[in-house]
Amino acid sequence: SIGIDFNEIHKMDCIIVVAGGKKKAESLLAVSHSIPNGIFVTDEEAAMELAKHHNCVYLFMSSKDIYKLQEKVIKCKS
Repeated sequence: SIGIDFNEIHKMDCIIVVAGGKKKAESLLAVSHSIPNGIFVTDEEAAMELAKHHNCVYLFMSSKDIYKLQEKVIKCKS
């Protein structure tokens, strides 16, 4: 599900999409076309599935890196 009206997304400066699981890959791919500069956070299953269907790069993050991402999200909100 989406937590905001899709028409409002284009008005926002920072968009972070979070989804996981192989079954979410198709939805993530569709959303990535509408939000090309979005930040996508997903798990390995979804990333591997996306890589099969789309020319993309995925990164695996340690918990330390996730905290750095959290700091960037907080800065993005302010």
